[in-house]
Amino acid sequence: MLSKDNETSLTMLSMELSEFSVIEEDCYVLDEIEEVDDEAEEHDGEIGASDMKMLKGEASHAKQSTSMLLAALEADMSEAQDLINKLKNGTATATDKSRVLDLKKKISKSRSATEAGKVREDKLKTTIRAEEESRREAFRKIKIRQIKGMVNSVKKAESVDLAFIVDATSSMGPHIEAVKKNIIAIVTQVKGSNRSLSLRLAFVAYRDLCDTNRFEVLDFVKDAGRFQTFVGGIRASGGGDTPEDMAGGIQHANALSWRQATRVAFIVADCPCHGREFHSLGDDHPNGTPGIDIKKELRALIGNCGEGTMSVQFGRITAFCDSMIARFVQDGIHLNVVDFSNELKVKTSVTSSVRKSIFKTMSLASGGTKAVSFDEGPKRKSRKAALKPYSIEPRLPKSDEWTPVASVKVYQNKRIKSINDLQAPLSFGMLSYFDGKTKTDETKESKMFLRRAKAPFAEGGCRLAYHAELARKEKSLGAPKTKVVLKCFKHHGFGVNDRIQYLRQMEVSNIARFLAKEYNNSPFRPAHCARIQVLMSCVVEEEDDANEKDGNRRFCAEEVLPSDGDMDFTKFSNNTGYWDTDNMDETLLRFTKFTHEATNSYLMVTDLQGIKKEDGTYCLTDPIILCNDNLRFGHTNLGQQAMARCIQSTEALLKENGWGEADDSSQESYTML
Repeated sequence: MLSKDNETSLTMLSMELSEFSVIEEDCYVLDEIEEVDDEAEEHDGEIGASDMKMLKGEASHAKQSTSMLLAALEADMSEAQDLINKLKNGTATATDKSRVLDLKKKISKSRSATEAGKVREDKLKTTIRAEEESRREAFRKIKIRQIKGMVNSVKKAESVDLAFIVDATSSMGPHIEAVKKNIIAIVTQVKGSNRSLSLRLAFVAYRDLCDTNRFEVLDFVKDAGRFQTFVGGIRASGGGDTPEDMAGGIQHANALSWRQATRVAFIVADCPCHGREFHSLGDDHPNGTPGIDIKKELRALIGNCGEGTMSVQFGRITAFCDSMIARFVQDGIHLNVVDFSNELKVKTSVTSSVRKSIFKTMSLASGGTKAVSFDEGPKRKSRKAALKPYSIEPRLPKSDEWTPVASVKVYQNKRIKSINDLQAPLSFGMLSYFDGKTKTDETKESKMFLRRAKAPFAEGGCRLAYHAELARKEKSLGAPKTKVVLKCFKHHGFGVNDRIQYLRQMEVSNIARFLAKEYNNSPFRPAHCARIQVLMSCVVEEEDDANEKDGNRRFCAEEVLPSDGDMDFTKFSNNTGYWDTDNMDETLLRFTKFTHEATNSYLMVTDLQGIKKEDGTYCLTDPIILCNDNLRFGHTNLGQQAMARCIQSTEALLKENGWGEADDSSQESYTML
């Protein structure tokens, strides 16, 4: 039978043992903290980053200390349990009994230390979560400012001055009538894809120097009906020789009250200006319109862009003006020539030109960043990071133009099982291969080998593209199946090229790839519409950190675009609702709308670019995802407002081309800004 003292020791030790399991459960709260901290790294690395790193270090140290205490407690409790068993069966020696008392004191101290560690962990947990929320809130404010900036840029760009400078001599009656008849349809169509359109219209009718009614001018008005009435009152008459006083018409256009950000001028004529240098026709004024230099006037018109843009279009009706346009080009005056040969062409040409001009202004107002970029912009320095030194080399590298072979890790998202999986960030792991096959649930880490061209072969708004080879075995490099394209950010600096930045890019590509597969197999894609393919993407990271500082340690790796297509690489849309109407395709519009509807308006795939393969499939790369959660998918995710714009323009263009009906309900979320 145990003595009273031994009974007390046993009871106390048993209590210690029972409470030990509770302490053990609580001391691993840092596992949860680390998950929160990993999410913090997804933000751009400038909001409390140093404080978060310090807290993470303290949290890691606290976890290690608590783990060591627990390990010691486990050993002591195991020994204590053995002694308790001896005390129970009466086989304990005096030394054993003395050891029980020592263990009691030791376990009590260890328990106190463990509880203190737990308190420290709880404080760190609270601090980290508060700091994380502070960072999230700061990032939300940044995103809100960015989105408001996008909205302001769009509204500014959609403030349009549109002027027609039209030859009003005898032969031009049908074309003047076409402008009058189609202006309402033009305004309606542009407003369908650009809902905040504010359009002012002007008209300059010019004739020839011999005519008494040489000019008729309507300065800018907002009322399209008033514009129609004025144009309806223009009578095509007069004209002496074949050339007309185009120079005088352009001079009058320069005197209009231009003030909107987006400015578009249409010169519409079936005959050239005066001046024998522009044509070989009979000309009563071979030196041009007296007192007016048409080239000077054109340069003044083209340069009259204010704080926005000016686009000068030439509506071509006959071949009589071709030599004039060619002469302008020789003198560095470039007019965008569009087809005005019939009534239908008028509406199409004007609508397309206004849309492109709006986008041009939008890109300028945004500073040319990828968030609203459609064409390749000039190199420019970032306030946050420095531009990497590079030069573009389009050709394939020679044998001595490869970097040394590097050992790399390859990250790839786990397979997306359903659309519901898109509500949370995708998990990722390590893969031992990259061959374009279907992704699997389980991932593993394995060393691979990589070499890339020293110079990029192309650049976009944010990234550089390199030829590269990636293989499981070094000796396999060079084989056709190892060829990939690597993409990295054009800038380097704190946080710019962190792993999480590339994982975010990979996640966007793979979500788009999954949704493309869903679209291809859904009733949403009519049988006559082409299939969509988004290139598979993964992240490669050199095991050696020598290139960490210059931002060349990590890359997104993609399959090489097929070369069997009949279309050059084309950008079809952007992430603010613009579509290239010169390369419009029903399946691309339907795919974007499908991603919005299939995810219950949670996200949508935009910024479509790529090629069309021989079998008609569109092969796309580098998409952008817009999402209701502004904190996901990086700085190019402009949130719900941009989604509203994109779905509005997509539906409007589907309807305009006879491919579907527009849904005006999507307008509400945009106009509520």
